[in-house]
Amino acid sequence: MKDYTHYYKLPLHLVEDSHWVYDETGRFVFQFEFDDIKTKKRLLRVINGEEKLTTDVVFHHKEGYIVDNDETEAILIRGWGGLTGIGGLNLSTLEAAHVQDTFAEYIVKQLNRR
Repeated sequence: MKDYTHYYKLPLHLVEDSHWVYDETGRFVFQFEFDDIKTKKRLLRVINGEEKLTTDVVFHHKEGYIVDNDETEAILIRGWGGLTGIGGLNLSTLEAAHVQDTFAEYIVKQLNRR
């Protein structure tokens, strides 16, 4: 089964003044769950491998969300319709879940790199 790297192309981009993040090809991949634009841009640079965090915050994947130590939802993994839809990639639910899970694992790995 193919992981996220087969379907998503880095770097990721934030739509200015929004919560929405897209890959290099324009595929919607996740949304931030908070409003601070400075933090969104910093986390995106970390996810893209351009810098590392210097905080003690640890992230993990929980039921479609990337959450912090306090279980505060930071990122919601999205793009299900693009993965499973007839107008999209038309993947099975099993394949789409695998893509989203491997992508979430990548994001957590990047955010926890020190």
